[in-house]
Amino acid sequence: YISLTLDTWSSPIHLPYLGITAHWEIESKISTIVTDNSSNIKKAYNELEIGKRIPYFAHTLQLSIKKELDKIELLADKCKHLITFLSDDKKK
Repeated sequence: YISLTLDTWSSPIHLPYLGITAHWEIESKISTIVTDNSSNIKKAYNELEIGKRIPYFAHTLQLSIKKELDKIELLADKCKHLITFLSDDKKK
């Protein structure tokens, strides 16, 4: 069988790109697969049952940082609302 991998993206100046990769008869040659941590990627890997999966460290780190930054942003918004509330209260 032949497996095709497609990816599309745009450059910073909005030029479109399409990448196509073909794979054939490589199952027996795969020992390790490096992936991001998306649930669809994990599911696809589990269905393949080929090689060992290694999560891509940079993606794992990015997800962890984003999760914490979201919490910090929420806390900062609450602080802003509290300051506004207290400032309005002093004006009365």
